Amino acid sequence: LKMIIFNGRVHMHNKKSKLLTLFVMIILAILIIFMFGFIYPYIKDGFFEQRKKQLLRVAQVASSIVHKIDGDVKSGKIATIAQGKQKAKNLLKAVKFGPGNRDYVSIIDFEGKSVMHPYVKNLVGKDLTGLKDVKGKLFIKEILQKTKKNGMSYVNYFWQYQNRAELVAPK
Repeated sequence: LKMIIFNGRVHMHNKKSKLLTLFVMIILAILIIFMFGFIYPYIKDGFFEQRKKQLLRVAQVASSIVHKIDGDVKSGKIATIAQGKQKAKNLLKAVKFGPGNRDYVSIIDFEGKSVMHPYVKNLVGKDLTGLKDVKGKLFIKEILQKTKKNGMSYVNYFWQYQNRAELVAPK
C-alpha cells in the first residue's frame, strides 16, 4: 500500500485500486461504444424525423401563404399576378426557422428555375437542374422528380450555410 499526500489529501494506491480503476475505465469504454454503436443511431434517426416534421410544417405554411395570395389575386385584392408573385416572394424570403432561425425557404419552379433564394441571389433566374451538391448529387433534379411524383419530397443533400460558400452543411 502506498500513500501519497497531494493538495492536503491522502491518496492510497495499491494493486487492487489500480485494477478497480482499470476495470471502471473498461466498463466506461464499453458503455461509450454501446451508446455510439446502438443508441446514437436511434437518437439521430429521431432527430431527422423531427426535422422532417418541422420542414413539412414550414412547407404547409408556405403553401398556405401562396394559396392566400393566389385567392387575393383572383378576387382582385391584389391587382396583378406579377404583384402577387412579388408579394409571395417577399413574404417567403422573410421566413426563418430552426435553431437560431438559420433555416430558410427558397423557391424553385417545376422546371428547376430558381425563383427566389434569400442568401444566394445569383441563383435567381437560373436553371438549377444540373446543380450538384459537394458529394456530386443532382439534388434539385431529385427534388423535382419526387415532388412531381408524390406532391412533396424530402431529399438529403449538402449545401452552403446561408451566404457562406466556404461552410457546407447537410440540408
